[in-house]
Amino acid sequence: MLRTRRLSSVVGLAALLVPLVSVLSYVPRGGVPEAEGCGGNGLAAGWGTLHLLRAGFDDDQVEDVATDGFFVFGGRARGLSGDAAIASVDVKVTDEAGELVPGRVAVLREGPEGSDNLLLGWSADRALEVGDQLHGVIVEQAPRSGVEPLRAELDLKVAAVPSPLEAGELEIARWVDFRHGVGERVQCASASTGCSSLSVPSAEEQRHAFVAQWRAPQHVGYVAWRLELVEEGESGAVLPAARDFFVGDDPFLGVTSFALSRPEYCVSIKIRDLHTGQEAQSEPLCAEPEPPARGEVETDTSVGQCPEPPNAALVETWCRLNPDSTRAECAPSTETGAGGESEANATTSALRGSGGCQAAAGAAGGGSAALSLLALALLRRRRGPAPQR
Repeated sequence: MLRTRRLSSVVGLAALLVPLVSVLSYVPRGGVPEAEGCGGNGLAAGWGTLHLLRAGFDDDQVEDVATDGFFVFGGRARGLSGDAAIASVDVKVTDEAGELVPGRVAVLREGPEGSDNLLLGWSADRALEVGDQLHGVIVEQAPRSGVEPLRAELDLKVAAVPSPLEAGELEIARWVDFRHGVGERVQCASASTGCSSLSVPSAEEQRHAFVAQWRAPQHVGYVAWRLELVEEGESGAVLPAARDFFVGDDPFLGVTSFALSRPEYCVSIKIRDLHTGQEAQSEPLCAEPEPPARGEVETDTSVGQCPEPPNAALVETWCRLNPDSTRAECAPSTETGAGGESEANATTSALRGSGGCQAAAGAAGGGSAALSLLALALLRRRRGPAPQR
């Protein structure tokens, strides 16, 4: 039976995990380390790391691909984009007889310097035969003087024709108590980022919000999909940043918040294939607002990183984001619930405030990408034969 992948997710109670992507060959660049978030520094363009995305953790595992041979690789790069990025690597794919399989490299994702900020894809120029065994070798071109070129390899098996693009399944994982920053900005010292000060909105508005969960459709081998939530109707939605889905990482989306005056909220998900350019969009998902889960509070500002509440309007949110604080204004209420625990002590925080110096100096909604990292946990992958629908 043809093996396909359907990636699934379950909501965790405590652990907060980033998407799981293991590598077949991960080769860090030696030499002077580069500080995270530092720009330029006069260093030449080139690769800092180079690896191959894959679904498992076994370095010897043969990866399935479709008959187009498509697979994804990349890593941390500086000053590379477009044609320069393509020319920076030499990709050779051979068949079982050692014959070269003609193909081409394309840029899939370019982003600011950071982990996996540059991702490329290779695909064959002609349709391959199901059952073909392939071997791929990627070598960095023109590395800096005195540095060995980075290299990565993987083995591939052609499993089936490419899967048609489908929208997958969108559902609401949980509702959250969300505070959206508004008003003029105020300054506070930074408690954790190392910045001399932070700039945060001086007020907030409470919004209905939920964490959306997306379940990938069945597919063969590698994909390169960009996932974007779309507001359906006029609800004043603040949507999370688009996310990219390739292979091996269980997909989840961030927090979507809405104006409080709507009896029902609707969103859909749009998928754009970065490899083929095709698009698909789901039917709208609509739901009436529900009480937030577990008394959590989330925000799109950095107020939780301030060493104390910046003003009286932000005291409640700051205290809930800092549940261990001993400040007098954060003292637990004497009122107890059914379980005998005070409401304040029962409150836990899913977010310590998003962003750092740059995020805090930007728009109030700029922390949505960080929120998505805190969405869902304890992810599990289903492997083996395709589940029956």
